[in-house]
Amino acid sequence: MNQPQNLFQGIILRVQLMVLIVLLSLPEIFAQKEAYNWYFGYNAGITFNTPDGIPVSVTNSAIATTEGCATISDANGNLLFYSDGSVVYNRNHVVMPNGTGLMGSSDATQSCIAIPKPGSNHLYYIFTVPSASGMSGLRYSLINMELDNGLGAIDSLEKNIQLSGNVTEQITAVRHANNTDYWVITHQRNNNIFCAFQVMATGIKTIYVASHIGSIHSSNYAGYMKASPDGSRLSCPYELGLEIFGFNNTTGQVIGPVVGFTNTSSYYGTEFSPNSQLLYYRTLAGSSVYQADLSSGDSATIVASQILVGMVNGGGSLQLGPDGKMYLSSTTQTTLSLINYPNIAGKGCGLKPNAINLTVGYCSLGLPSFIQSFFNPLSFQFENLCFNDTTRFSPIKISGYDSLFWNFGDPASGSFNTSSQDSTTHIFTAPGTFTVTLTTWTAGASGTLSHDVEIKPLPQPNLGNDTTLCSGNPLQLDAGSGFNSYHWNNGWNQQTLQVSTSGEYQVQVTDSNGCRGNDAIIVLFRPIPGTLLIKHY
Repeated sequence: MNQPQNLFQGIILRVQLMVLIVLLSLPEIFAQKEAYNWYFGYNAGITFNTPDGIPVSVTNSAIATTEGCATISDANGNLLFYSDGSVVYNRNHVVMPNGTGLMGSSDATQSCIAIPKPGSNHLYYIFTVPSASGMSGLRYSLINMELDNGLGAIDSLEKNIQLSGNVTEQITAVRHANNTDYWVITHQRNNNIFCAFQVMATGIKTIYVASHIGSIHSSNYAGYMKASPDGSRLSCPYELGLEIFGFNNTTGQVIGPVVGFTNTSSYYGTEFSPNSQLLYYRTLAGSSVYQADLSSGDSATIVASQILVGMVNGGGSLQLGPDGKMYLSSTTQTTLSLINYPNIAGKGCGLKPNAINLTVGYCSLGLPSFIQSFFNPLSFQFENLCFNDTTRFSPIKISGYDSLFWNFGDPASGSFNTSSQDSTTHIFTAPGTFTVTLTTWTAGASGTLSHDVEIKPLPQPNLGNDTTLCSGNPLQLDAGSGFNSYHWNNGWNQQTLQVSTSGEYQVQVTDSNGCRGNDAIIVLFRPIPGTLLIKHY
């Protein structure tokens, strides 16, 4: 007699073992506030750790860098450390133990970048690249935040470890498609080879993914290489212009088609919009800020979409912030400029020069380098993935949205197939893989993310049909092999159970996915016919 799924409700407290977090590099789960503190330029800095999230200037910076720098905070927005590529400062703005002599350069466009070691809450890599005149190559050092009473120090056994020689001043990073690892990407000199290194819980995979694509980069070229927040694109300036590529964040391969822009002045700062559909860029010396619309995917259309969105004083870098806005540095200036709505195509993006005053210090060319996935505004998480579960969905956001819409890819559920609630639930009509789509709207611009959600079938133990036996002949019940655990209603926890008394016997099994299935059987034991019953008085 097969029993329904709710047979054990009220008997066993159900523990959900299958929780799947889907993240295309979003701060709320993996890096909630890791980009909340910025230290850059000459003793300049800002923090987003304010009640309203509006950045304000800080006055405690120890850094002095012409160009490259990096900062990283913990998931609660507490500063951990920052660097110009040669010196690392702790959260007290003091040089870390063993924190000097790194082989990056403050004269390199992107001198360094900090990467959390996957699976650890206290280990970080800092990757460095040299300036055009340097030959140290791409190197990494390991920072252990448990050292120096929790202020951190560089591991003396893993310092300045070379991964590749002959690289340019460019480096960027983005989350791997597995939502755990990272890709660290740079470019070799005097050729057209991109190098992508996978950072894993077991360490850095030293055999890099090489992509021979695009133009040759000379030995002295600068300019910001950037991955898009969703990990699908890569921008990279070179001597004669700026190129845009595709990026496969599963394989680490840089792919075509190649979209190229040329200019009489060298391109320098580049940055993608939070929805990864627009690219902003600036020249090294000019005041012009350009935008290109990438949404068509067609090279000619993208080139034709280039538009001048405004002017700011001097050249410099662009960097997304955790508030979904974009920030612009200008060399020697005591202010940062701002693009309020970087997802909006055209001049409606709202470029505002000199938007934030720096009370101490001033800008140079650079702003801190971060893992670009920190700025992906569109992602969601889900849990409870066994059939008949109530699967829960919730968006993970960094910069807010005006409205959203869910489509669960389950048309058999009728009117329940969609939802406009912020966090929502859905009961899928069958096991299988469903493509769930989340669409958000912010200031008139939309973004869409789809992810395959696999609803696991329930395991099916089979105790057979109800049966009647003669007394004195025990029956062995077998729930079937291949399950992770067994629980019988008499407390037994093995695959088989031998019974010799009448009753209903129930079993619940749990499979490797954490899903549970039930079955029950009624067994009756009858006296053997002709048995003489003798009463004793």
